[in-house]
Amino acid sequence: MLKNTRSNLIRCTVFLLILGIVFFYLNQVFSIAESEESKKNFNQFYDEKKNSLDGIFFGASSVNRYWVAAKAYHDTGIAVYNLGTTSQPLVVVKSLLEETAKSQKPKVFIIELRWLVRNADRIEEAFIRKVTDSMHFSATKIQAVNESVDYAIQGDNDVVDNKFDYYIPILKYHGRWNEEDLTTDDLRIDKTRTLCKGFFLTPSRSFRQVPQSPAVYSDETVPLAPETQEVFDDLLDYCDSIETEVLFVLSPHSVTEENVGRLNEAVKIARERGYTVLNFNTKEMIEKVGINWETDFFNSNHVNILGAEKYTAYLANYIVEHYNVTDHRGDPDYASWDKAYENYLDFTEEKRKQMEE
Repeated sequence: MLKNTRSNLIRCTVFLLILGIVFFYLNQVFSIAESEESKKNFNQFYDEKKNSLDGIFFGASSVNRYWVAAKAYHDTGIAVYNLGTTSQPLVVVKSLLEETAKSQKPKVFIIELRWLVRNADRIEEAFIRKVTDSMHFSATKIQAVNESVDYAIQGDNDVVDNKFDYYIPILKYHGRWNEEDLTTDDLRIDKTRTLCKGFFLTPSRSFRQVPQSPAVYSDETVPLAPETQEVFDDLLDYCDSIETEVLFVLSPHSVTEENVGRLNEAVKIARERGYTVLNFNTKEMIEKVGINWETDFFNSNHVNILGAEKYTAYLANYIVEHYNVTDHRGDPDYASWDKAYENYLDFTEEKRKQMEE
């Protein structure tokens, strides 16, 4: 009798284990598509060698189209990973700081402040999912979901207060099977990865040149939206509690009169809390970086490849000068960074030369 009970217990345990593995696998398959660049970016981050990164960059397209991580490595030897995702809300950044610190001990976290011009009306479900669907399941992911949804439901947007769809993506995406939306990449255990350490390249945008109006230069400040101010205060409180240094940046773009006051307020708040902020939207910084409003952008909010390389060169040198980072060039442990730079050249070299002519 005891033998039968023990045998049944073993069978039950094995069955539950198999069921758990199948559920975990299906939850990975039925989530945001593997073709999504944000998913590839997280996959690559999780694949980085433990404690190998000098820095990690957080933000939206003002990061993933600005910071050319592989070129910064090639030129200076620093390994600063670009964990930007399209329209990444600032509300997820605290959770991402915690998530990345599980496997990395960077010298500096770099955080883009551009999101602070927004309020909760400007967030969308897709902005949250590009991050949370890409994260490994953990208490940190749950925190990211909870804080993002709680922030979003304060505004007039498409986000509903149903967090279980974020915890368990298959509840949201099970219809992809009927829509024949699944691809071979979605089904594979070996997941897709970004080629350039998080820098997003697209032929239709990265090599387009559209003249822009210069940024509005002003000292005016305008209060942040209350719900956004709360998120920023919470992030700053968290930054106060960690040992890793934090650098805030405002990347160069054609800042409008409508937005300049809130951006100035964000800079002021961070500096009053004791943090360094590099505001590239001043006449002095635009000249230092060498930004050309006629040639270096593909729209008012984003640089093309020429602007990205200028921005990256300035910021990479700043990091080398102000943080205790290491030149990893020639280190076999960083061969993947050399490969990333080769990928970058393969994609950009000919077209970049044509732009410069």
